[in-house]
Amino acid sequence: MNMGMGKIIKLSVNPTKVKSKDDGNNITEFKVQEFDLDDPSTESVLKELCRSNVHSTNHFVGGVTNNGKKLGLTGHARNASYRGVWGIAIDYDDGDISLKEAIEIYKPYINIIYSSSGHRQDKPDHNGVQDRFRVILPFKPQADGSAYYNGETAGINFYDYLKGRFPQADKKVFGRHMKLYPFVGTDPNFYEFYLNTDGDWFEVTTEDIESAKVIDQVRSQRRNSTFRTDDVVILPDRRSRKFIGDIAEKQPCFCLFCNDLDSKSASAFVDTNDHG
Repeated sequence: MNMGMGKIIKLSVNPTKVKSKDDGNNITEFKVQEFDLDDPSTESVLKELCRSNVHSTNHFVGGVTNNGKKLGLTGHARNASYRGVWGIAIDYDDGDISLKEAIEIYKPYINIIYSSSGHRQDKPDHNGVQDRFRVILPFKPQADGSAYYNGETAGINFYDYLKGRFPQADKKVFGRHMKLYPFVGTDPNFYEFYLNTDGDWFEVTTEDIESAKVIDQVRSQRRNSTFRTDDVVILPDRRSRKFIGDIAEKQPCFCLFCNDLDSKSASAFVDTNDHG
């Protein structure tokens, strides 16, 4: 359970209510807001925010217009204004994980889960009707109130790490300029919102990031790799999985030892012979 500081989370928020993605395109300036998870009213506040306001887990400072300054806005959503993160935002867009599964997966952590505008909409180029949603995993407040992973290099390394850690997520949200559109779907009945305040703070350490970089280097150098029968490969549809021990004939798949999922198609295959 959480010890020390209270359950305070921060998000960068623009106060303008938007009704369409086109409205959100014009939103580029933000200010930091705090939300007390111990306050019973916070859930309704966050629920409304996620369907009305453009927001971000990034902290931005600078680049604000005079009109923005009059509104108390302090940062522009761009790489040059990036000053760290308040947590992680993950976008699931192609049905690789259902919303119900995500609620269980992230149950151990304090989180916000809400449907994005394309939730349950038929998108023929993106696997038809699927659950589409976001997961926000706030970080534990630092004693001095500062954001995590401030600085260009720290931010780049942080987001590169997330691309590897969450391979099923939309990688476009893993960036220092990132902003999140609220739910502006045509059917308000598709809007779902869940707040879990009972878990632990999600954590990404510098050791996690450095270890992942080492693993990536090993993968890039590895040749004639040995597989185990309980290794799992991802099939070309990006959703189906199969144990290597269950493969009876040549099977195309995404490579286990590289960032193959970043590519548009599977570039590896598993074949079996008399020796396994």
